[in-house]
Amino acid sequence: MVFFPAARNERSGAGWYPTLSSLASLASWPSFLSKNPVSEQIFTDVNLPMLCYGQSKFTAENILNNAAKKHGISVDVLRCEQIGGPAGAGKKQWNARDWFPILLQTSKALGLVPSDLGAQDIIQWIPADSVSQIIVELMHRSDTRQGLTTFNLINPRFVKWSSLVPGVKQILGVAKEVSLQDWLKELKKHDATSRDEVKEFPELKLLGFF
Repeated sequence: MVFFPAARNERSGAGWYPTLSSLASLASWPSFLSKNPVSEQIFTDVNLPMLCYGQSKFTAENILNNAAKKHGISVDVLRCEQIGGPAGAGKKQWNARDWFPILLQTSKALGLVPSDLGAQDIIQWIPADSVSQIIVELMHRSDTRQGLTTFNLINPRFVKWSSLVPGVKQILGVAKEVSLQDWLKELKKHDATSRDEVKEFPELKLLGFF
């Protein structure tokens, strides 16, 4: 049995179950189904998610969908692109244990910045405070629908990582850039089983990410 804590909203005073999912739950969409944009619905094709993270989000979406159908509850699934640090000066920074801050820390330690990020090369992140605002707006919307509704959250503006590299090099104080393949090759020279090495080069914990 699965229990979900319910928030209260202004729609009817009933329980409301918002959950943050990820576009990783449908990472293989172009390969398996269509070149068209992902529709805002729940999918059951188990070939769609990639890696354990995406599979866990995919599973959670389907569990919530079944719960909404069975119990008539209101569920909103927010399927997000990468959530970054909050926008604007003076706000809290991105979680230092997330993959991108770890990549920056490792790049500084290696003295190398990757010129590309492979599958992550398109930067289309959503600031954390923007996601929070969206959740608040959904909480206060006036409709009284039951069941599950999905929302695909994605930044309409994007840039390539290569356009950010000069600024990253300057901030980190690193002069040299190499391909992601060569960057990973240098990283793999360090011992992923050594606590001290992992502390200095934390991307060793996420080698499978790329």
